[in-house]
Amino acid sequence: MARRLETPPGAKTGLTLKTDEEDISKKREQARRMAQEKARARTLAKQQAMAERIATASEQLLAGVEEATASAQEFARMMTDLAVRMQQVAEMSESVKQTAQDESNAAQQVVETFDILYKITQEGLGTMRESVAAMENMRAHLVEAAEKNAQSGKRIAELEEQSRQIGDIVQTVVMIADQTNLLALNAAIEAARAGEHGRGFAVVADEVRNLAEISESAARDIRGVVEEIRSGVDQVVKDINQVVESFQDMQQRTEHNNQGFQGVAQRFQLYGEILARFLDFSGQMDRTAQEVRSVCESIAANTDQIRVGCEESTKAVTEQSKALAEVNQATHELAEMADELKTSTNVNKSAEEVAATSEQLSANIEEISSSASEIVSSLSQMTNAASLSEKDVQKVVTLVHTSQELLAKMNECITQASQTLGELQQILTDSRQAARAVWRDLRECIDSYQGTNSSIETLEEKIRRIEKIVDTIENVSIQTNMLAVNGFVEAATAGEHGRGFSVVAGDIRNLATESAENADKIKDLVRDLQKQMSKVIADLGQSESVSRQADEAIGVAAKKNDEVEESLAQITHQRAQVGKAVTDIRNAVEKAEKLVEALTEMITAGFAEIQAASRTADEQARGVAELANSIEEIASIADELQAGQ
Repeated sequence: MARRLETPPGAKTGLTLKTDEEDISKKREQARRMAQEKARARTLAKQQAMAERIATASEQLLAGVEEATASAQEFARMMTDLAVRMQQVAEMSESVKQTAQDESNAAQQVVETFDILYKITQEGLGTMRESVAAMENMRAHLVEAAEKNAQSGKRIAELEEQSRQIGDIVQTVVMIADQTNLLALNAAIEAARAGEHGRGFAVVADEVRNLAEISESAARDIRGVVEEIRSGVDQVVKDINQVVESFQDMQQRTEHNNQGFQGVAQRFQLYGEILARFLDFSGQMDRTAQEVRSVCESIAANTDQIRVGCEESTKAVTEQSKALAEVNQATHELAEMADELKTSTNVNKSAEEVAATSEQLSANIEEISSSASEIVSSLSQMTNAASLSEKDVQKVVTLVHTSQELLAKMNECITQASQTLGELQQILTDSRQAARAVWRDLRECIDSYQGTNSSIETLEEKIRRIEKIVDTIENVSIQTNMLAVNGFVEAATAGEHGRGFSVVAGDIRNLATESAENADKIKDLVRDLQKQMSKVIADLGQSESVSRQADEAIGVAAKKNDEVEESLAQITHQRAQVGKAVTDIRNAVEKAEKLVEALTEMITAGFAEIQAASRTADEQARGVAELANSIEEIASIADELQAGQ
């Protein structure tokens, strides 16, 4: 609103009006200058306030940059340590893998060797069964031989009874000869009494007496032969009974030995079953070792992924450090700008410089933020890889534990196999020794057949002698009978004087007939003896044949047992290789246990380091976000400065 000056009452000139206008103009100029000064003061105050804000933001930014730089350096150190750790894990994993390969190789060697052992064992079992069959065949032959010999002994014993019967008949023949001799003496006496009439009968009586003596002598010869036969029969029976006892004893011993050989076969079978279990455990050991290798390869892959992540993170941190250095430098420049801004007369230029620096800082922070995101992403992948490695190493721990259990089972099998093999060898040795003793006795029995056969031949010869002697008695009986007929003729010729001759001749004839009948009985008994001897010879022949078959059977068994011992020698040789391979497995398992324990500690420590690095990266990301906020505030102040001009 324009002011109006009132004209005082009484004013009469224009000078007064001019003076007032000058005063008013001065006052107006003064007021304008005061307003400008106040505006300038307000602008300066505002400029200083913004400069203070920029300075404060710069200080905060510098502190954040220093903290971020320290964090980046710490993270870089972590990545370096982690990379070293992962290299150690990789090397340790490779060692476990190689140890597992050694374990696998040893297990495969065991499988190959035990496969050979199993085949040898099965061959040994088959051979042992053939040996047992041969020994059983031998035992059956021994039983048959004993039966044949017993039958021969019984038949031989029957000869003694038949010989006794012959002896009884011979005694009768002797008595007949004595009676005939007495009758001949009586006839001679009667002939002497008859004088000339008894001359012919005397001749007959003399011949009869001679024949009676021959008959008696023959009968006594038969008696002697019979005694020899009976004595021979007793000896043969004794020999055969001894052979029978020997065969029965051998049969019992062989039966006992066969139980031993069957025990050998059973232990061969048991040994084969143990080998089969061992082969199964060895196969499982090989598969377990291969699985350890596979898991170690997975650990190696995860470790390599972590190592690559460390390298990428290290590169990102390096770039981040460069960006932080630029931010640090720009922030120092910004602080200097803030000081200059306090006294700057060209605020617009200063505002532009602050804005430009803010934009550069924003670009740097964006780069740092991008690197931080890459690091976080890389750490996430590394964490996943480390987690997988932890799971894998637990699998390896479980697999190594499985290997230890399998090794314990394999050692148990080895102990059982050694015990079984030791029993097998001892039983085989004892049974073979006993079988050899039976074989020697069998050979002696077979050799004894020669003596028995010789004795039988002697008995046959004696029986044939009896037959010849009986022929003599028969001839004597015939001649005596003919002389008795002549006596009847002489008695008839002598008439009344020959009546006594006729009676004597009749008696002589009766005795001759009786003697002939007894001779026939002896012949019948001799034929029975010969038949019996033929049966005895046949029985002995069969017994000897069966005995030789038993000898052949035990010979076959001996050869089979030799093959079994060769198999045992091969088994012993192969077991030495198995022992070495099992020792290699044991060493590999023990080494793997230690390595896996160390590997577990390394992976656990590595996982902890990755988690710590992740926390550091998260803190760094938050720090970068705070830096971005600080820079955003500085940019906002710069915008205000520019807007205020």
